[in-house]
Amino acid sequence: MISAELQLEWARQLRSTSRDERERALAAVCAAFQGPLFQMALRITCNAADADDALQETWLDVARGIAGFRAEAKLSTWLFRIAIRHAARVRNQRRSKAGLELDEASAAPREADPAHVAGELDAAKRLLKAIAKLPLEQRVVLGLAVGDELPYAEIATILGIPEGTVASRLHAARDNLRARLR
Repeated sequence: MISAELQLEWARQLRSTSRDERERALAAVCAAFQGPLFQMALRITCNAADADDALQETWLDVARGIAGFRAEAKLSTWLFRIAIRHAARVRNQRRSKAGLELDEASAAPREADPAHVAGELDAAKRLLKAIAKLPLEQRVVLGLAVGDELPYAEIATILGIPEGTVASRLHAARDNLRARLR
């Protein structure tokens, strides 16, 4: 987790009058948040290419809109909101029916038993298909809570919903997954 102080400093640097300082800060922010934002976009779009597209749009919006960022919320909250909006838009535009893809070559350790690896890959594919069938609101909350390990309060801030709604959506997502995996 990136400290609130560092996020504030990056936000200050991103609004700097020095082009070099802005570029260094944007590079640092991209490096720090690329992975978590991609994972969130992937959970929403259920397609790696679509997640990449959403992330490119996210970074364009960040570069264009940083002057308007007032730092009333953490930088990460602002970034996640932008990424979620773009990922949902890409998913709605493409209506992607493809499930999440696993890179089978990199998913398995080299010395693992092939039968064991095949079983784990099948289980992972079943889980990913079940997650892809969850309603968007549940998938987003599940990703932020389980995938990114964010506290309910931060998820509520990112999504602009009460903490109780976060808890109920997460509970519903887990129930839905259990039912789909039976």
